[in-house]
Amino acid sequence: MDLTNPAELRQILKKYGLWAKKKFGQNFLVDRAVLEKIVATADLSEKDFVVEIGPGPGALTRELLPRTKKVFAVEIDREIIPVLKETTHFFRDKIEILNAHILGFEIPKRPYKIVANIPYHLTSPILRKFLVETNFRPKSLTLLVQKEVAEKICDPKKNSILSLFVAVFGRAKIVDLVSEKSFFPPPKVKSAILKIEIFQKPKIKILPKYFFAAAKMGFSQKRKKLKNTISTAILKKSEIDENLRPENLTIENWEKIARAIFEKEIEKSEKKG
Repeated sequence: MDLTNPAELRQILKKYGLWAKKKFGQNFLVDRAVLEKIVATADLSEKDFVVEIGPGPGALTRELLPRTKKVFAVEIDREIIPVLKETTHFFRDKIEILNAHILGFEIPKRPYKIVANIPYHLTSPILRKFLVETNFRPKSLTLLVQKEVAEKICDPKKNSILSLFVAVFGRAKIVDLVSEKSFFPPPKVKSAILKIEIFQKPKIKILPKYFFAAAKMGFSQKRKKLKNTISTAILKKSEIDENLRPENLTIENWEKIARAIFEKEIEKSEKKG
């Protein structure tokens, strides 16, 4: 069975009376060259535990299973799970299929990697969950995402909340661009393979919740100068030019601002631990 062959993919979906569902962002990858590049980029070994988000019928899953120790396949669409079970039954001892929303998934407490063709509308929440809101971050993330989002994350000249999510915790690069024709049904946007290697330690010394609360405050009116969203007193204390725009600030700048805004809370957290 070749799930990158549109005819064979249609056949197995038809067998179960299914079709791609727009509400789940289902655009199934049907380009073997792209599939192989994703797997190569993930740099897998037989010791690796992998979390796959939205495996669908299992085209990527079938490539991951023989190369890893175990795959946690997190699929929100209950109806497509029988298809996934059929397409991966040869490796049933190496796969755990979970019918769950990825944002409710319990993050593993052991080292793991994420490899996935993710629902594009969940890119930011997924990065927030696995990078910002946990201490159990993956070793790496290899994701198929919207091209514009990948470029936004990797833009060295202009920061955003999304790029900060990544830059604080890891190093991102665009491995390759992917055509709409590589999917069934084809999406309306171009895609990119994005690789994020996670640092051993974050680039900030304060708790992420304070750092990102400050950044969120600054980016609430991102096209305006900082003085429109953050008080002049805080900016003066942080030694930051009030006429700068939030996208021009560095990680170090945001950490200074966070320390000035949440001075007492940060002092308490640092004393505790």
